Amino acid sequence: LSYAACLEDSSSRGGGRSELVIFTYSKPGNYTREQCNSVCFGLSHLYGGLGERHECLCSTNNEPNFISGSHCSAACTNRHVMTIFPEELSWKDARQQCLSRSGDLAVVRSDELCNLLARKVTQERGVWLGLSDVDSPGKLQWVNGSEALEGEEGQQHRSSISRGNVCVSFDQNGQTSSHLCDSKRAYVCQYNAQGMLTETL
Repeated sequence: LSYAACLEDSSSRGGGRSELVIFTYSKPGNYTREQCNSVCFGLSHLYGGLGERHECLCSTNNEPNFISGSHCSAACTNRHVMTIFPEELSWKDARQQCLSRSGDLAVVRSDELCNLLARKVTQERGVWLGLSDVDSPGKLQWVNGSEALEGEEGQQHRSSISRGNVCVSFDQNGQTSSHLCDSKRAYVCQYNAQGMLTETL
């Protein structure tokens, strides 16, 4: 699983700036903060944190990844945590899985988040995003209620998809495309970082 969060670095090195941290190493278990410290520092990682099930998460960032105020606003204002699940499901089933984990399908609109996610997608068919016309036939909407902007639906792979059955995926190249919602793909869930990362080191 891959997690990403925007954390404030209060050390002298960071000077209170926001840093985009990518957690790509996860070790299952019921860890304490101190135990996870030992695991991550033993692997020479800069950051660690506890997931919602107290698994140990380590960052593979090799050096600070400070980002500007404007980029932080786009990528980190809501302290996003995203997880890619490789199981291929229909869009509705994928969303239900995210909701059952106290999240939702991911809303990915900024260039920063698109670039981050594209580097983590390994599935050739791409992953479901939280964009569809399921709740508003004929009008694409993100799961947070915001309307899609022109171009966010990407390429449509079928000449005619009936209204109420258009769902959008995201691929390794950072491109979106529209598909039948019953198609099966991996998916990306999004959470609030404060809910997923119960502690950071």
